[in-house]
Amino acid sequence: MGKRAARFVLGRLMMHGADPDTPVTLVENAGRPDERVVLATLAGLPAAAQALTGPAVMLYGLAPRAGTAALAPRKMRA
Repeated sequence: MGKRAARFVLGRLMMHGADPDTPVTLVENAGRPDERVVLATLAGLPAAAQALTGPAVMLYGLAPRAGTAALAPRKMRA
């Protein structure tokens, strides 16, 4: 996801009625040793995307947050 795309995605989702408080999870460098997970809301998506330096995947909604929480213990063991 490009940094400029974050603002576009935000606009499109809100134009179609998405709640600005919807959770968004950004995963930078997924599957790599330098993977980073950034938690934000839809309203904070553009600012969160600006903090990223590598390629990222955007996960929208509550289910990705549950998945992130489930992976947390695994990442701590590594």
